[in-house]
Amino acid sequence: MNSRRPSCTFNDQVSAPAGFPAPRPICARSTAFSVRWTCRTCRATPSSTPLPGDLCWTAIDASQTGVYAGTADGLWDDYTTCTFAALPDVVYKVALTRLSDLVVTLSGPGSMVALETACNGDVMHCASPGTFFMRGLPAADYYLMVDVANQYSLDLVVGDSEHHVYGIDPANGTLKWDTSVDGPVLAPIGAPDTTVYLVTTQNTLYHIDAANGAKLWEKRLVQ
Repeated sequence: MNSRRPSCTFNDQVSAPAGFPAPRPICARSTAFSVRWTCRTCRATPSSTPLPGDLCWTAIDASQTGVYAGTADGLWDDYTTCTFAALPDVVYKVALTRLSDLVVTLSGPGSMVALETACNGDVMHCASPGTFFMRGLPAADYYLMVDVANQYSLDLVVGDSEHHVYGIDPANGTLKWDTSVDGPVLAPIGAPDTTVYLVTTQNTLYHIDAANGAKLWEKRLVQ
């Protein structure tokens, strides 16, 4: 603690727009010593425009399949989620317009990620570096809150639940491939180590390479 008021003050607190949660307080007065102040996160220029992803209302759009990467530089520990350590966080918004699947792969030592129904809201899943898979998410806005230790990479696959088949490595849960088909899958006919056979509701039989997801052939079945 400092014996005098530091350079940041209560007035430096970032105000949240309507509909968004406020970030963690920047400065807090000690209850034991009214003349002493502590600063958890003192922004050098709190009134300036926050970096993309720094706050809920500057969340980075991640509604499409892609790789999103960055560092902790310029970010702050504004929110608390799951049991994550006090690390800077970056916020991503995933706007789903229809029933969708979401495959999230996070890499970066010490980084963590949470999938939430609202920014800094109800948590659906918490994960350390690695892959997790959410199937059949209803159309809505979701948020990925990433606690960043240093450099990180967030690999997202956003797929139509009814028209995608995924290959997951059983050893570590990482996504191996993502293949589109012409409709919901009724059931796999067989799934050997090297090939996958499946039939969709459109009466199409697919023969898929289990190693890379390539369609070896497809055939319309006679009704």
